[in-house]
Amino acid sequence: MTLGERVKVVRKNNNLNQTLFAESIGISQTHVSKIEKDIENPSETLIRFISYMYGVSYDWLKNESGSYSGVDGSTAVDYYSLLISVRYKMENRAKYMNTDSIWEYVDTIKFFDELLDCCDIKHINDEDVIRYYTSLKRVVFNLLLLTKSTEKDVIDKSRTKETLHKEIDKLIDFHNKI
Repeated sequence: MTLGERVKVVRKNNNLNQTLFAESIGISQTHVSKIEKDIENPSETLIRFISYMYGVSYDWLKNESGSYSGVDGSTAVDYYSLLISVRYKMENRAKYMNTDSIWEYVDTIKFFDELLDCCDIKHINDEDVIRYYTSLKRVVFNLLLLTKSTEKDVIDKSRTKETLHKEIDKLIDFHNKI
C-alpha cells in the first residue's frame, strides 16, 4: 500500500470526504487528492500531524510498518520533538511570532496534558476536555503551518492565522471556565 493509499484509509476510516479531511488538517482538497493519488508527497510535518490528529501510528502511516492503530508512546515523544523543532524554526522566523508566544503555547500544551490526566476534576466534563484538547491540537497544527519550510501545504496564511486566533479564543474561554 502506498503512502497516498494509507492517507486515504485514514480519511475513510474517519468517515470524511476529501474536503472535510483537508479542512481538518488545514490543507486544500486538491492537495489531499494529489497525495491520495501519489502525485504529491505530504511533508514530514503533515504526516506527523495526521498521525497525531487521527490517532494513527506514525510508522504505519509513513512506512506501513507496525499496525494502523495502537499509537505507542513514541507518538507523543515524536510530537513533542516536533514542537521543539517548531520552536527553533519560529525563533528563526520571528516575523510570524516571537519566542515568548511559543513558550505560552508550550505551557498551554502542558496544561491540557495534565488536565487530560486529571479527568476527576468535578466541574469539567470529559466532552469539554476532549473538545478543547482538539482545539489545542488545531492551534499547534496552525503554528506548524505557519512555520513550514515548504509552502505547498498552506492554503492561505491569513486564513491560517485567522483560524489560529479563533482556536486560541476557544482555549481562553475554556481556561476562564475553570
